[in-house]
Amino acid sequence: MDPLRLSQIDEASLSSLSLRSLDSDPLSTGQHVRSYHPPDQPKTRQNSTASVPAPWAADDPKTPDSHPRRNSGFRRRASTLTSWLKRAVSEEGLQEPSSRRLTRQFTQQTAPGTSPFYVDGLIPSSANDANEEVISAVLNSDDSDTESDHDDVGQTTSLSRAPTITKLNSIRRQVTNEVKDKLTKIGFFDPKFNKIKTVLHFVKGYAFITGVIMAIYSLYWGAMYHRNSRLRSFHFWVVVDENDLLSQYVVEATKMMPLIGTWLPKPYQTISNDTDQLHSILSHKVYRQQIWGAVLVQPGAGSRYLEALQKGTSFNTSDVVEVIYETGRDYVAESSYFTRGFAQLQTFFTELQPNMTARLLEELSDEQKLNSLQQLLTPIIFKTTDLTPSHLLVPIVAGPQQFGLVYLHLLSLLQFAFFQPYHNKIASQLKDGSFLAFRLISSQITYLVLGLGYTLVQVFFQIDIYTAYPHKVGFLIFWLVSYLVLSSLGGVNENISIFLQAAKPNLIPMWMFFWMVSNIAPTYYPLNLSPKFYRYGYMMPIKNGYDLYKTLLFNTYKHANMPRNVCVLIGWVVATNCLLPFTMRFYTRVKEQESKKKLRLLKKIKRLRKKKLHVSKQSEEYDG
Repeated sequence: MDPLRLSQIDEASLSSLSLRSLDSDPLSTGQHVRSYHPPDQPKTRQNSTASVPAPWAADDPKTPDSHPRRNSGFRRRASTLTSWLKRAVSEEGLQEPSSRRLTRQFTQQTAPGTSPFYVDGLIPSSANDANEEVISAVLNSDDSDTESDHDDVGQTTSLSRAPTITKLNSIRRQVTNEVKDKLTKIGFFDPKFNKIKTVLHFVKGYAFITGVIMAIYSLYWGAMYHRNSRLRSFHFWVVVDENDLLSQYVVEATKMMPLIGTWLPKPYQTISNDTDQLHSILSHKVYRQQIWGAVLVQPGAGSRYLEALQKGTSFNTSDVVEVIYETGRDYVAESSYFTRGFAQLQTFFTELQPNMTARLLEELSDEQKLNSLQQLLTPIIFKTTDLTPSHLLVPIVAGPQQFGLVYLHLLSLLQFAFFQPYHNKIASQLKDGSFLAFRLISSQITYLVLGLGYTLVQVFFQIDIYTAYPHKVGFLIFWLVSYLVLSSLGGVNENISIFLQAAKPNLIPMWMFFWMVSNIAPTYYPLNLSPKFYRYGYMMPIKNGYDLYKTLLFNTYKHANMPRNVCVLIGWVVATNCLLPFTMRFYTRVKEQESKKKLRLLKKIKRLRKKKLHVSKQSEEYDG
């Protein structure tokens, strides 16, 4: 059944009594045609449905159904339909009142006095009986004195055949009006076709769509606008020995950095007097996300380097300066900006190293210079320490970490459309309260199943989801996070889609596009790189899911963001489920109001029809 067919018929279409083509008619497809029996007649097998063959099949000798059966009723129906078709194309048939055609269109709509749930466009079939009685009473009452059957079937006055006559009369008028609709169609260049008005409608539509697209894309592009100017918001510590020559040149190199981070020199004494603990302390601060990275110059490294040159002993220059960072904290930002910044710091220091070497040569004799020449020409290379294990930084991790979040959003939309027919079928059998409880529970079960499938994909492709937690617990937590992301995204989509379906159905695709972009814009880069407006990302489902997946895949500090991320996602799930009953009530109320409005218009058409028939009858009597 088409979703809420009554809401798709506006007043203009009712006033003009526009009908669909013959291609959509049940007669042409061999489907069952509902009967339109009087309210006082009980439904029986005879008058509930009728499998009526196509009218043109009676003249086609090649059609299997054209061979008459021994049942005389079939021959009467075939001959009756053939005569009706002949009458339909005549002048008398074209003047036939067309309001009866609307009876079949509205028999499956909710009648006044009933209050079923209009969920997902479904009106429960339990209201069909009341609908048939109401609509038939509106359109078929007081017509027996003005409408007569011109065929053999109409000549029988037996009360037992009255339901069949009502049913066949409805089919006759249906065929008549659809043929009339075929004959009254016009071409594109016909003067009656208002081309200017149509063009104006298209222009308004293009302007609206263009404006919406520009606004939504601007939301995404704005997150990256002047991003390099905000790189100063990332702080890096440079731990040095203030009295050491090597430390002085490292600090000088940080001053040459082109707006990539803020490098804060700190004497090692302010951190710890125990030089052996400096590495562990700085690593702990980076892991706990107190700083984005640190440069550690070993205390007294310049003095030991000079001593090695004077004595001619070996000196490991790769352990002098160490850079500590964590790629897992922000996989995209670290690879795009910070790793490049550390490489540039190494380059600037290498450019300054000849100046440092010249000052060291002043402390050496000629013999010491010759003995340590090779060591003097060896550049000092920074040692890099990434707190994220290298085996976790595989390319396939970009699947669940980045693109998988987009697919989760699409999956939450697809499940809503995929399970809609099942919801429609169940809605016709359950009461309002029972159906509401069913929707709430079934949606969460659906998200659990989809989250399980998403988690199993990671396992099949050997993505390490057990880094932060042991095997069984890690699997369950990854599954739980996937469920929370799906449920929060799907709950919002479900509520807004139902609301827009009642208010503006054509805006549903625009909403989905907007919801996608508004979630993605503040997600893949640190919010420090975007304008303050994008701090709204802290409350968006995809951003919080992104942070949770970072913790699970790279074992980042759990207490930094994980409690907030879980609370935000649970808040979305609870809020959307609490809002769903009100959204469904609003949808039902709007559709009921539309149904009543259409029914009032039908009654008006009925009165006009009776008036027209009365005038026609008086005119015939006067002419007679």
